[in-house]
Amino acid sequence: MKKPAGDRVTEGRKFIRHPSNLPAELRRNAVARPDAVHLENISDGGLAFSSKVSYSPGEEIAIAFPHLAGSKPVRGTIRWACKARPPSARTLYGVQVGARDAKRHTAVVEKICHIEVWREVQQYLRKKKISSAEAAEEWIRQYDRSFPK
Repeated sequence: MKKPAGDRVTEGRKFIRHPSNLPAELRRNAVARPDAVHLENISDGGLAFSSKVSYSPGEEIAIAFPHLAGSKPVRGTIRWACKARPPSARTLYGVQVGARDAKRHTAVVEKICHIEVWREVQQYLRKKKISSAEAAEEWIRQYDRSFPK
């Protein structure tokens, strides 16, 4: 079922979105310098990120997660863009993960979900804010060896 959403048409959601502000790196091709972005959310089907760098729907990209030790980049396609409003001047982009990388991406989603829950618990226990990047580094040090590969 398709429904209008502003100036674009979207399909109904197929996957649950998991909020995360984890930093990521996007590359347009193997030799391009990576663009630093922050996730907005992630799901089994893809992810959303915000960036000041301009991307176009249909553009192929590779997404890496530098704070997730040992994770390999995942390939995807920019599916939509929602122009930013000042003051952030960032545009929100939606990415669909390619079928060849779906299994790898699902492992990344699961790891990010564990990290974000752990971050919330640690913030409560410590009574202070912890960034997604800090939480990822701490969680990886403590739990990654026992996490299914």
